[in-house]
Amino acid sequence: MNVLFFFIFIFITSISISKETRFSEELDFSSLCIAEQSTGFNWEKGEWVRTNFILNKYLVKKIHQDKLSSGQLWQCLGNDGKRTEEMLPFESGKETHLITRCYEVKEFGEELALPEFCSEYYRNNGNGDLKLYEIRCSQSNMNMRTNGRFTISNTKSIGDFPWDDLEDYSDSLSISIGNCSTL
Repeated sequence: MNVLFFFIFIFITSISISKETRFSEELDFSSLCIAEQSTGFNWEKGEWVRTNFILNKYLVKKIHQDKLSSGQLWQCLGNDGKRTEEMLPFESGKETHLITRCYEVKEFGEELALPEFCSEYYRNNGNGDLKLYEIRCSQSNMNMRTNGRFTISNTKSIGDFPWDDLEDYSDSLSISIGNCSTL
């Protein structure tokens, strides 16, 4: 009888292990994104004028919180000093799995960029392994596939502020599209 229970236990354990989803975080993720088109509007003499912008390259890199300088650390910690992992833990769904991490998004060649929260989306690859496939960063407005398309935009301009001295000024509005490759 004990032998029968032993085999049933082994059988049930092997089924549960084979159906388990394995999550392996991309710890050292970085990607180069190259714009292929960039368009938008400049504010000129009181009206928006459609224009094309310079095609930029962007470096997107995950930052380990323990490697941030003290001046950068506050960007990736909550008001109560909790780390990203504690504030925004791994969320699992049926098809997509989400985790929030600290990233740096900057134009290629820039020395410094402020860290920001970005959402990583993982998808089950069919073998029970979760694979990183998309990253969305709200501060820089960067949305990207790990090896595929990306968009980055500057749409935060609202025009004149009543308290500034700039009578007729507004930041440019732009959107760029292109492709990213994992480094």
